Order: sequence, then structure tokens, then C-alpha cells
Amino acid sequence: MIIHQPEIVPAGSEVRMQARVETRAPNPGFPDSIWFSYPQAYAHALSTRADSPLAALVLVAMALGEDVECRGEASPRLIYNLSEYQRVFYHWQPQLLQKVGIHAENLTPPPANQFSAGYATTFSGGVNSFFTIQQMLTPSLKSPQWPLKYALFLQGSPDLPLAYQRKFEYLAERYATLAQELNLEWIPVRTNLMRFAANRIPFNLLLEAPLVGAALGISPILAGMVIPSGRMYERYKDAAAGPMTTYLVATESFEVITHGGAFTRFAKTQAISDWKPAQNNLRVCLDWHDDTDMNCCYCSKCLRTRMDLNVIGRLEKFTTLKSPFKFKDLILWGSQMEIGFRGEKDYLEYAWKQRKELLPGILLGILVGTPLRLARKYSPNWIKKSVFCVTDENDPENTFVQNPDIPENLAE
Repeated sequence: MIIHQPEIVPAGSEVRMQARVETRAPNPGFPDSIWFSYPQAYAHALSTRADSPLAALVLVAMALGEDVECRGEASPRLIYNLSEYQRVFYHWQPQLLQKVGIHAENLTPPPANQFSAGYATTFSGGVNSFFTIQQMLTPSLKSPQWPLKYALFLQGSPDLPLAYQRKFEYLAERYATLAQELNLEWIPVRTNLMRFAANRIPFNLLLEAPLVGAALGISPILAGMVIPSGRMYERYKDAAAGPMTTYLVATESFEVITHGGAFTRFAKTQAISDWKPAQNNLRVCLDWHDDTDMNCCYCSKCLRTRMDLNVIGRLEKFTTLKSPFKFKDLILWGSQMEIGFRGEKDYLEYAWKQRKELLPGILLGILVGTPLRLARKYSPNWIKKSVFCVTDENDPENTFVQNPDIPENLAE
């Protein structure tokens, strides 16, 4: 894989950092260039270094089994760290990824950041995002060594594909108002990175790559970024964007840290359950198709979040989620829950201490969910592929591969 010198080009109302990408073997559907687009107001902050596309594409190169030739300026520290980064992912996914060489023509440390450089966090509107922002902005909990200044909202990640432009515009406008209330600079970013990954890498492995790539694209104004961690430490292999790997995607003047990996999703939901910004703006939905509604309230993530808040006794306070949680919702939650990943344990422990009247319903949901969990784990792959996977390999623009023929890639 050859990553050419990045350039800055206008793109309508945006400004774009893009780099031409070549592969040694033909790859149908592979884009000619990788790009990250930002508002025109940040044109002065864009970097022409190759750090951003290199960090974003290294896992794609591993999936292709091609050494990387970088023809732009690259950080010596980043190049060194990406060797260890590869070792981690290869250890997790030896059937899918290969370790590759990375060669850069111009190894040059990036200049020191501007004096006013601050930290950015990535924001999707979900539980992890709100938990991280709350913890870092609440005076009694603030960490002054990582002062948040920016919030990045990304389109082109697994959370919000490029195909759903109206959804992105609606959410970007809504969350821009929220960011202003929280005294954060709001930066919507778009990227085509997932089109490189489609049908090559399961999306759960590529959660951090578009986030880090977007931040490195404007690294001249950033000292680093804080990624809300979606997985507990004991589940680090389930997905990327965790503390085991993100810190390695750094340069001499830009660091990446994760936040929240020690907390379960239920604990995070408890923490934000009385916070007005979360109550009025929480978005957890997997349904990308609706242009305006924040949550469908019936996909697996919506049901899980509604169940969390129902057990805590705060569901009615969240204006973006349906209330009350009815018996049919309980059955649906049970049919889609992830048995064995501690969620049911959190519910039982909380209900036993605080709301014993909920115990029969929780147990019923577990009874419904356990056989489906076992079927998901032990049924033949042709059944898994048709029933349990949420992706379509024939539609790479909108969805991303999760192939059950490789056990590690099975959609959970």
C-alpha cells in the first residue's frame, strides 16, 4: 500500500485533507484517496503530514497483507508505536490480519502545538460520550491535566455511515447547540475510511481508527484526544477503542487516552441518569435510516438503554426514549440481550438492593435470552450469517463485513 503526500483541497462548504492511496494488488471498490473533511473555519488547522492517513489505514494494510510505503512526513514515534500496535491486533486476530512493514520517506517529528492547543473528545451522543464529558466537565470530577476544548462529531464511522447525510446534518446541528452550552468547540468531521474497510475488516476492530485519523488531521491545534472507552478492561478483545491500543497511536506532540474503561455500561448510565444534557439528548440507536428521530427505541441498543434506565428508575426523565417500559419491551429486551456480558448481573444486583419488584421481570428476560445466546454461539455458520449478522457484504457503501466464517468476526 502506498500512501501519497496529503493535500488540502476545498470540498463545497468544507475543507478536505486527502491522500491518494494505491495498493499493489487490485482491490475492487477500493477508493482512490482517503479523506477527512472539516468546516471551512478550521482550514488553518489542517495538517499535510501523513500521520492521519497512516494511523487510519494501518489495519486495512494488515487485512490486505501489504507493506505500507508512506510518501509524506511521518512521526518517528508513530512509526515505532505502530509496530507494537500491529502486534496487539495480530495477537487478537491472526486469522484476519498480517503484520506488515511500514516505511516512510521523511521521518520528521511534528512541530510543537500552538500554545492554545487543547484536548478533543469524540462525541456520538451515546452513553460513553456523555459519561466522559460529564466526568471531565463536572467541577468536582474535573481532570485539569486534560482540559477539554473540542468535541469531534464524526460521519463515516460505524456509528453513522456516510450514506445518511440528512441524519448527520440533523444531529450535527442539534449537538452544536449542546456543545455551546457545555462550552466546547464543536467540530463535525466526515471521512470515507470505512469504504476502505468494507468487506475486509469487521467494524468492531475499526472503532478507533476513524476517530484518531480525524483528530490527527487537525493535530496542529490539539495536544491530544480523549476517546470514550466502550468496553471494560476485562473485555478489551471484543472491540477496539480501548486502553490496550489507543495510546500507541500517538506522535511526539499528540497523545491519545481512553476514558471509562473501568466502568460497566450500567454504571455509566447511572452516572448520567440525573444529568440534564444527557436526559435531553441521549442517542444510542442503531437505526440510521430515520432522518430526525433520535432513537427508534426497539433496536438492541435502544432496548438495552431503556432497560438500564427502567431498572434505575429514570427512564421517564429521558425525552429521547419511550417510556414506560412495558411487558412487550421486556420480552424484546430479553430476546436481544447479551447474556454473559455482565449486564444481567448488574440488573440483578441493583434490583436486589434497590427495587426487588423488578426481579421477576429481569429473570424472565434472562430466561428468554439465554437460549438465543447459546444459539448465537453454537449454531452452524450458515445460520449465523443469515440470522445474527447485521451486515450485507453486497452493500459496502452502507454496511461493513462481519463474517461468521471467521469466529472472531461474529457479530455480537
